[in-house]
Amino acid sequence: MAPDPNIQPSTRLMGSDGPVELSGRAIGVSMPCPTCGYDLRGASAIGQCAECGHQVRDVLASAIDPQAHRLPPLADPRAVGDGLVFISLGLAVCVALPLIGMLCVWIATQTDRLLLDSRLVDLAMFIGAVAVLALGLLGCWQLRPRHKGPLQRAARKAIRLAGLGTLLMGAGLLAMPMLDGMVGLVGTLAAWAGMLLSLGGVRGVLVEAGRRCRLFRTATLQRQRIPTLMLTATLAGACLTGVRVARMVDPAAVGSIMWLSVLGLTMTLMLAMGLVYFVINAMWIRRDLRQPPPRLAELLRE
Repeated sequence: MAPDPNIQPSTRLMGSDGPVELSGRAIGVSMPCPTCGYDLRGASAIGQCAECGHQVRDVLASAIDPQAHRLPPLADPRAVGDGLVFISLGLAVCVALPLIGMLCVWIATQTDRLLLDSRLVDLAMFIGAVAVLALGLLGCWQLRPRHKGPLQRAARKAIRLAGLGTLLMGAGLLAMPMLDGMVGLVGTLAAWAGMLLSLGGVRGVLVEAGRRCRLFRTATLQRQRIPTLMLTATLAGACLTGVRVARMVDPAAVGSIMWLSVLGLTMTLMLAMGLVYFVINAMWIRRDLRQPPPRLAELLRE
């Protein structure tokens, strides 16, 4: 719906220090119009784009984030953003590897032949375990508390839980190639328990740091909630653990094993999709922490 020309937009805009009067002010920096790309430098703050008529006030409102500037500053915002990305990538790798392994097993079953040498599969799982350990521990190092601040308590909890979870995930991935036996069962439980610990530990950091990212605060469908991930991970882990237990108790019970395998694969795919959004959310937060939005005063001149 086109805006009513009889309704004049307000000449005030809320900045981080309160309402700012835009009358008599102009854009003092290079700022492209989001509609046509025209450079609005020198345009009146209460005027319109010379090319497409887009309201300059709306452009200013979309470029600033007063709420983020009102929050207490983080000791090392870049490290916090990097830590979130590293941990989220480690979790994604931990889920991607079992998915690839299940796909290889399914292909081998359908074709009645082993398409990949078992040593290559073991090597891939070993490399994946090393990647999970490296990403998780590097993320914990980046999140370590520097000084007193709003993330102090959340960072300590994240390091304890995410660090332990990373070690469990790495150990679980190393044991997962053993499809049968108690070692494979323990490996599966360790990997999923480690994922739950890591998600629980990083939750507080994600919420606190996410308050400084407007896209994360306002996102709906693309924002991933940690409790939903934890529930999905629990269901996926329970199903895959049930498959291993069923194989150990009665290998001939093909029906129950197949049913649990399909359900476990479905839940794992849902978890993988959720972790993709988790990585995207972490990248949003990292971008705004590394390059905070400008203050309104920085964009205007008399």
